[in-house]
Amino acid sequence: MLLVRDALVITAAMGLLAHVSPPLLHAQGARPAAPATAASQPARTGTIQGRVLDRETQQPVSEAQVQLVGSTAGALSDSEGRFTLAGAPVGTQAIRVLRIGYRPTTVSDLLINPGRPTQVEVQLETAAATLAATRVVAGNASFVAPRNAPASRITMSYEEIRRAPGAIGDVSRLVQAMPGVLTGNDTRNDIISRGGSPMENLFLVDGLEVPNLNHFAGQGSTGGPIGMLNNELVRDVAFFAGAFGPRYGNRLSSVLDISLREGSTDGRRTEFDMSNAGAGIVTEGPLGSRANYLLSGRQSYLDLVAPLIGLTAVPYTTNFQAKVTWRPGARDVVKLVGLGGFDRIDFKSTTEDADDPDPPGTTRFRGDRWTGGASWQRLLGARGVGTLVASASTNGNDVRVREEFFGATPVFANDARENEYTLRYDATFNVPGFADVNVGASAKRLTINSEISSPFGVNNPFSASRVRVDTLAVDRADGVNIAGAYLELVRSFGAVDVAASVRGDRFAQSNASRLGPRAAITWRPASAFSVSGTWGRYHQQVPIVYTVNVPANAALSPMQADHSVLAARWTPRDNVLFSVEAFDRQYRDYPVARDYAQLSLANTGDQIGVQELLFPMTSDGTGRSRGLEFFAQQKFTGSTYGQVSYTRSQVEHRARDGQWRPGGYDAPNLFTAILGAKRGTKWEFSTRGSYSSGRPLTPLNATAASEQNRLVYDLQRFNGNRTPAYVRLDVRIDRRFLVRGSWLSTYLDLQNITNRDNRSVQQWNSKTRAVEWREQIAFFPVIGINWKF
Repeated sequence: MLLVRDALVITAAMGLLAHVSPPLLHAQGARPAAPATAASQPARTGTIQGRVLDRETQQPVSEAQVQLVGSTAGALSDSEGRFTLAGAPVGTQAIRVLRIGYRPTTVSDLLINPGRPTQVEVQLETAAATLAATRVVAGNASFVAPRNAPASRITMSYEEIRRAPGAIGDVSRLVQAMPGVLTGNDTRNDIISRGGSPMENLFLVDGLEVPNLNHFAGQGSTGGPIGMLNNELVRDVAFFAGAFGPRYGNRLSSVLDISLREGSTDGRRTEFDMSNAGAGIVTEGPLGSRANYLLSGRQSYLDLVAPLIGLTAVPYTTNFQAKVTWRPGARDVVKLVGLGGFDRIDFKSTTEDADDPDPPGTTRFRGDRWTGGASWQRLLGARGVGTLVASASTNGNDVRVREEFFGATPVFANDARENEYTLRYDATFNVPGFADVNVGASAKRLTINSEISSPFGVNNPFSASRVRVDTLAVDRADGVNIAGAYLELVRSFGAVDVAASVRGDRFAQSNASRLGPRAAITWRPASAFSVSGTWGRYHQQVPIVYTVNVPANAALSPMQADHSVLAARWTPRDNVLFSVEAFDRQYRDYPVARDYAQLSLANTGDQIGVQELLFPMTSDGTGRSRGLEFFAQQKFTGSTYGQVSYTRSQVEHRARDGQWRPGGYDAPNLFTAILGAKRGTKWEFSTRGSYSSGRPLTPLNATAASEQNRLVYDLQRFNGNRTPAYVRLDVRIDRRFLVRGSWLSTYLDLQNITNRDNRSVQQWNSKTRAVEWREQIAFFPVIGINWKF
């Protein structure tokens, strides 16, 4: 299976090469003359264009003062909330937005390019009445939390994603540096929040639910070796590590909500780029006076350079993203969004290659995944907003595994296509003197078409029996329906914010209905300090790859998790945040193996593929995750920036034998630090250090493994050992050049600069007949060039 073979090959090849991309050509169309466009500014200045909106109702905020921090330059927003601020010096700048009735808000990390306007959207939070007589500290837009989710939320800007050391432009890998998120597997970008499985995370892109955002993505999970979303299209990202609001359904752990920027409205722009890994194009521009488009496409051709760098397994990838924004009137916004990609790779294991632990044979993987949809947002009077979203996703996987011992017949073949169709409506109303009212409903259809063949069964790694088990011959198409609705009230009582909600979900496959009450309360004794408490109940459908392909699993109950969070936040300055959070999460109705009493699906970790997990399960599993998180962050507004996070936690799960064991994603200590400094407008230096305690490890049954020359776990010591601690240091250097009025940026990203030998899991080498460690990425330099016009 791809998941347990050489994801390292994919990550190394794509990470090393896919970011060396000097553009070959740039074409720009004519622009209409206007006094505030970037073209009319001096060569060393640029323009900031944006909108100011009410955070709760999305209504435009007029007459907001937009000030360039450290300058006298400013602008006022118009009746549609729009503003244009000209004369901003090139480099990284910040703006402060002021409006009576709203809390002052600062937006930092705005990279000013003289060749094109910088886009920004500012969402203002209403000011508490009791704070009117006190000193009000301006809040950074990234630090302002919604009243219904006051804790466990962190936002990231495009610039933070772009420059993050070691992330290779992948937003998921930057999320791994946040508090409570597990790091320690260089070959995957799984989001593992507070010990929860990657399948418990929800992705959204501009409001569309995306089952998986990664190339070479496996079934039943949301992670992969490398992301397929071009971060040049990202405006900002909000990550909820837990305790999220009722709008998000059918997930237990976390939410990654990505917002894309809009295309250019003042002229066509096209960028072509080429590298020794592939070629790409980004193009954008207006469509008439009320619409704009944004397109991105990438194609790899690593096969041309594979002989030069010694690659024998060559990953091929193609991806695209498209967005069209149309404003037919002042009250309506229609967005069309599409994204997707193809990927394929072939592995060959030979008797002579002793470094490859797999038996002689071949593995072929072909995959594709696509999501497309539309959203219509309409302002409802002067105090409300409603959004209708319709989307469709498909995920195809075609895997063929052959072993020489069995001849030409594949020992495992899986040709599967999973589809997801979603219709959702969300509305917010501000009822004067009462509360903000949030309501919504959704309907979801999940289908799967599976052709699975395992004619010889598998040598199950969880059993020492010499008999191959779990033979499969599946040719089945089936689907499940999920419906949900919620009601939420949010009200402020002076310095206290209260949110109360209930979400109901109907899971048709298991004929189950579930209610998920959620509540949050926040006390703000001062504008710069808050204390909050949240509690919520969450439910999720078991992935249909397990419930459809194994008929005995069709009646599995929806999984459940209860979240409790206590948090304190302090923002002594508008660019500085300190926070501490204590969390507790209780699981129930988790799938566990029927025939292996020690095995819970939560304890299998990210090293075991679907093939080994297609066995009967029951909903008898329970779990618990609890811990304490510390986080400090300084946004860039002067010459430095940085963040430090530390998490102390314990994750345990219990299967049918009733014994508590460390969860597959339990890491008692997590520490991450990112520090950076800029020298003028041209040089930037940054570093990232990561530490993770060793993860649970099930030792091998040495006797059975040696006798049968295969992987056999000792279930009596399931998750009884741990891997060595994970330690990694990354260093990045950026250098910018102003070329023909545009920034030409180069960077050198030195990953694992100390060449630390991090080890992820033990494996059995059938050629050497010995136990070996699977090593992770060693010292790994990445060189990149980017030219923005």
